Amino acid sequence: MQIATETLHSLPSGASFTAKEGRANIDIRREGDSIVITAVCDSLQREVEKLYAELDRTRIRNDTQVVETKKSVSPVRIFCYGCFTGLLLTIILLLLIKNFVKYGTSK
Repeated sequence: MQIATETLHSLPSGASFTAKEGRANIDIRREGDSIVITAVCDSLQREVEKLYAELDRTRIRNDTQVVETKKSVSPVRIFCYGCFTGLLLTIILLLLIKNFVKYGTSK
């Protein structure tokens, strides 16, 4: 859309030029001493809405993953607890057997 500058200056306040090409729309109007230009592109608007929806889905998915991670217990931690418990029980049993052999049964 091409508009001569003289035409814009002679445009009465509140009047506007409007043009459409494909999915793009433009509106040029005069408000007092100012010229206001508004442009809209439907395909761009749809793309922005699509990206916002994808961002929302990603945030929800990440929030769900954080909650699941907090609930799970590390397999390495379970293994370490098992080894520590086994070692502690072995030491206790060895001490009991040593005392049993040394002092025998008391009757």
